[in-house]
Amino acid sequence: MARRGWIYESLGEKITLSQVFLILNNPFYYGEFEYPEQSGKWFKGAHQPLISKELFLQVQSSRLIPSKVKYGSKTFAFKGIFKCGSCGSEITVEEKFKLLKDGSLRRHVYYHCTRQVKYDCPEKYVNESDLSAKLLNYIQTNVASIKISEELQRRAARHFEIVIHHFATHQISTDRLHPLVEYAGFVLNKGSYTEQGELVQGIQSTFVIRGREITTT
Repeated sequence: MARRGWIYESLGEKITLSQVFLILNNPFYYGEFEYPEQSGKWFKGAHQPLISKELFLQVQSSRLIPSKVKYGSKTFAFKGIFKCGSCGSEITVEEKFKLLKDGSLRRHVYYHCTRQVKYDCPEKYVNESDLSAKLLNYIQTNVASIKISEELQRRAARHFEIVIHHFATHQISTDRLHPLVEYAGFVLNKGSYTEQGELVQGIQSTFVIRGREITTT
């Protein structure tokens, strides 16, 4: 992989799980890419594909099959990370399933105040997808002042190496990109629950939820 220019030997480090996940879930690595993202404009890359299109489609198909959830073994991205901005209680998380007409189940994850400090706390629930979007917006807006751990800085830098190589191959400017924003965008949209939690924990601030918005103390 290093000989193909995909992994940077100068870093002296092994490829991370998040980078493997990126490769297996990004069509760029089988020879196609969309730019700008969500534009519907696809280009054929001039680079040698790292994986086959068949493998890419196989991975995407496997992700559509919901895994069985065992009682007591549930994992949530942001459990134990947020506090209530109104009363100071912990923020807890719960999972609900809705039965659809076709017989399938739709999973919903909600975060809300435990009301341990104030029983009649007015804070309402916020669903996990909205919380992820608000987190990314917070990082994008405050990236110049955010302090992060050395580990998060290292992960963001390694991920950014791949992003730069990706864009440079097609002469796409990276002047306005920021390592933390790019890494956060990837993790919050495609990363595992563990990676998402570690991302937030790596930001050296206490996050609170107030009025379904995210702030820090």
